[in-house]
Amino acid sequence: MSKDLIDTENVLLVVACAGAINQELYQLIELLNLEIQILKRLLNKRPKLHNDERRRLAAMANELDRRILKLSEHIVTIDSLRRWYRKLIARTYTAKNRGRKRMDANQEALICKIALANPTWARMR
Repeated sequence: MSKDLIDTENVLLVVACAGAINQELYQLIELLNLEIQILKRLLNKRPKLHNDERRRLAAMANELDRRILKLSEHIVTIDSLRRWYRKLIARTYTAKNRGRKRMDANQEALICKIALANPTWARMR
C-alpha cells in the first residue's frame, strides 16, 4: 500500500467521525432549544438570576456572533446578554479602576499644613 492511500483513508475516517459528532451536537442543541421553549411557557415569567449566573451567561454569549445567537432559544433576550457583558465584565477592566486611591480629608489637610509650614521644600533653585 502506498502512503497516499493510507493518508486518504485516515482523512476520510476523520471526516466521517467529525460529521457524526457534528450531527449529534445539532440534535442536542435542538433538544435544548425545545426544553427552553417549554420551560419559558410553563414559567411565564422572567427568571431570577444571580450576578454570577448573569456573568457566566454573558461571557459565553459574548464569544458567539449575534447572528448565531439568533438561531437558538434563550431564557433572556440577546440584548440582555450583551448588556450584562458590558455591565458585569467589560467595565470591570477599564482604566477608571486603575491609579491611586483618593486621599481622605485628614491626610490632605495634614499635607497642606506641612507644605504651608515649609514653603522652601518644593522651591526650585
